[in-house]
Amino acid sequence: MATHDYIISNASGAAVRADLNNALAAIVSNNSNASSPSTTYAYQWWADTTTGQLKLRNSANNAWITIFELDGTMLMEDGTLAAPGLAFASDLDTGFSRSAANKINFSTGGAERLEIGSTEVVFNDPSNDVDFRVESNGQSHMLFVDGGNDRVGIGTSSPSGLLHLSGNTCQMHFTDEDDSASSRIYQSGATFAIDIDQANAKASSVFQIRVDDSEAARIDSSGRLLVGTTTEGAALADNLTVADSGHSGITIRSGTANLGSIYFSDGDSGGLGEYAGFVEYNHNGDYLGFGTGSATRLRIDSSGNVLVAVSNTTKTSEGFRIENGGQPNITRGTDGTFISFYHTSGSVIGSIQNNGGTGTLFNTSSDYRLKENVVDIADGITRVKQLSPKRFNFIADDIKIVDGFIAHEAQTVVPEAVTGTKDEVDADGNAVMQGIDQSKLVPLLTAALQEAITKIETLETKVAALEAG
Repeated sequence: MATHDYIISNASGAAVRADLNNALAAIVSNNSNASSPSTTYAYQWWADTTTGQLKLRNSANNAWITIFELDGTMLMEDGTLAAPGLAFASDLDTGFSRSAANKINFSTGGAERLEIGSTEVVFNDPSNDVDFRVESNGQSHMLFVDGGNDRVGIGTSSPSGLLHLSGNTCQMHFTDEDDSASSRIYQSGATFAIDIDQANAKASSVFQIRVDDSEAARIDSSGRLLVGTTTEGAALADNLTVADSGHSGITIRSGTANLGSIYFSDGDSGGLGEYAGFVEYNHNGDYLGFGTGSATRLRIDSSGNVLVAVSNTTKTSEGFRIENGGQPNITRGTDGTFISFYHTSGSVIGSIQNNGGTGTLFNTSSDYRLKENVVDIADGITRVKQLSPKRFNFIADDIKIVDGFIAHEAQTVVPEAVTGTKDEVDADGNAVMQGIDQSKLVPLLTAALQEAITKIETLETKVAALEAG
């Protein structure tokens, strides 16, 4: 085919006919040629056989506009977001454009909504306040991006956080490479849970907490919590194990005027149940307490005082105190008294004291105001003669020989000096050993000595009289 200038020159009939045929040929072939027509007109067609494109002359008649490939492939101008290369007649700023090589841009109202490139697909690249919504068969907001609030919702049109899942039962499922083990994070009603290997397909399922790609803690397949280790602790107390290459421990911090507590339960509602035992720090009382049931049995206060079974936490002057029914049994004083022992009435019945120097006094109560029915010991020598002192060694001491008494033998003479019963056993048949307080023999020995001294003095008087006569 050929191009034509579309001007019919004056000539003979045959020449004019030939010129007309050439012009018509140019028209029907869209001026198909390897080079552009030498004479051009606004809105003129040119089938460029070199590039294989159909082109249209612009209105200014100074450039060619490519329409499409001659093989039927549609072409358009790159355009811009505000003036897309492919737009709509009634909406010229809405359509498709090309911003760079291998990129397609979709715009509405002159603003980019979607960019498809060779390496990524971007929605709302200019960060406009535009929402994104994906609808499923039964959910209008199966996936929803709240552009104005920078939030993502699944199953909700108004997400309240960076990611918000909503539904009757919200679940995130995870499966391994062969789909044999399935885990999930879910909320159903008021229950929120992380369920590791819910079908128990893997015998050694583990839930890990990792920091800097290193395991910090785990819950193993037996439900044990292990912190800083992958090995459980003692077999009878391995529900929680805390380990560290340096110092390790557990901190329980309470707020002002509150308690920090650890409770122990035997799980028996008919017994101690929920309050089988506890350890607590009492902020108001400023003490560390150890208790059984619902009562604190031992306190260590901030001054280091130890209070055992003390109901009143202000009784701290003794340093160490054991009570029974609100009355002290044993206390440690600060006035030279190491330990004081009490009767259930609250009166002191004995003590261990410093003697004012480097010695120690072991005292038992002896004030006359505590005694009645006082009489002199009149049979000291008789009773002392009934005592049977022995030399022996204790079985555990092998060959160490000591002087002393056999408890049940001394009991017949000075019963107040001996505790227990001869050959006594407990409910399991174990021996209950007798004991002796040999200091209780001193009054009897003193009385016997005094009687002997009296007899000696009487004899001395008689001998002196005989010698004088």
